[in-house]
Amino acid sequence: MKLTAFVLLFFVMTPMSAEAQIDHPFLFYKMDMRPEPSLKGTRESLVWQNYKLIVLEGLKIIKDDSELEQMITSGQLVEIPTDGCHVVDKRLDKKWHYVLPRVRTLTINLGMDACTLFNHPIKVNSAVRHIHRQIQISGGGNLNAAPTVGERASPHLTGASIDYAVVGVPKPVVQWLKFTLLELERLGLVDVTLEDVAQNVIHATVFEEYPKK
Repeated sequence: MKLTAFVLLFFVMTPMSAEAQIDHPFLFYKMDMRPEPSLKGTRESLVWQNYKLIVLEGLKIIKDDSELEQMITSGQLVEIPTDGCHVVDKRLDKKWHYVLPRVRTLTINLGMDACTLFNHPIKVNSAVRHIHRQIQISGGGNLNAAPTVGERASPHLTGASIDYAVVGVPKPVVQWLKFTLLELERLGLVDVTLEDVAQNVIHATVFEEYPKK
């Protein structure tokens, strides 16, 4: 049975509560395979990120402060490094400096390479969010912010996504970062999008296939 038919049949036959709909933002998934690698943000790309993270990997959407703190305490979320090769936007409260371990590993690797090649750090603009935080961002006029529910819910809600700054970063570093992440997307390790509607950032969702070291 094709993936599309299976997913649709599953949801037709399985009643879902409101909370289940929050946990499964792929209710109307109609894709047979992941999109072609591209820096352009598309509906298909966002739906694929959610399907991969929620269905195939079994990640959960973080709903509130309690769940966020629990994941930090248990080590499911780890802090983004801040040193000479890794900078976090000063506007981002320390509470939101956390990601899944694999996202941290990617960020460390990118920062170290950027320092080696360009003697310049990479800058993180955004990391984990929970539903209440996403609602605040959306209400605050961030046109890049995705919804909190549905097939296009923000993958930041799982801790698997991170945004790297473009503004204030030397052009060669930005070009290298885009090229590197796009190559990783071709390998199926990440999904990357250049977001330039409200603020220039490179959004990256990191999948479980990304090497742990």
